[in-house]
Amino acid sequence: MGSKEIILGLIPKESAVLFAALIMAFLAFNGSILIPSQGASMIAFLIASYFILGAGIKYVDDAFDEQVFNKKRAVFLAPVLGILWAYSMVVSPESATLLGAILVSVIIKLKIDNIGHQIGALSIIAVLGGLYFLGLVQFLWLPLIIVSIVAIIDEINRDYLRRHYVKNNALFRFLRGRYLADISVFFLALFNFIPFIYFIAFYFFGIGYDVVTKRGVQLKVSWKFAVNSNKSSNIFLVH
Repeated sequence: MGSKEIILGLIPKESAVLFAALIMAFLAFNGSILIPSQGASMIAFLIASYFILGAGIKYVDDAFDEQVFNKKRAVFLAPVLGILWAYSMVVSPESATLLGAILVSVIIKLKIDNIGHQIGALSIIAVLGGLYFLGLVQFLWLPLIIVSIVAIIDEINRDYLRRHYVKNNALFRFLRGRYLADISVFFLALFNFIPFIYFIAFYFFGIGYDVVTKRGVQLKVSWKFAVNSNKSSNIFLVH
């Protein structure tokens, strides 16, 4: 099995289904997908960078909080991710808005709680501060506020799942996937606040995060750290 098949196997089915459903809904409503004037290279960069950022921050997170990845690699990776994060915010106001909203939500929810994330956050702030001062970073303020609030709600839901058993499996998977933020960005694209490609990039951030999350779970299971009951298993999978 190749690396492509392995990665595809790590994507949650509900994430793929929701993504396909939202794309079909957008096409049914608008008839076409708005893309940046920069074309294919811009699209490729956005999708790749958002996927890397989502996967990278989860790698750093699980290296320290779940003890499943190499901490030295995570510390090395953190500033690299911070620089990529800041650079990805420079490419357009839409990208600055979406990545800025994620940053605001994790800061407010105090999710920057290990040395890896702290190094990454300081790298972002150091680079971004200078770029903003030079006028190279611009935000769309209303979308920034909307996505930040919804992302905070997603984090609240995630914290709830860590402490409580949710019997309904569909609800559990939806809340665990932080899909409210994805849906909020979808509606911003649907009503032309941002081009649709930024929704796709934002969704790939979540896919990257989910891929590493599932890989971390696989490692813990293979090391026989998994718990026995279905109730505890649900809580275990939220990390």
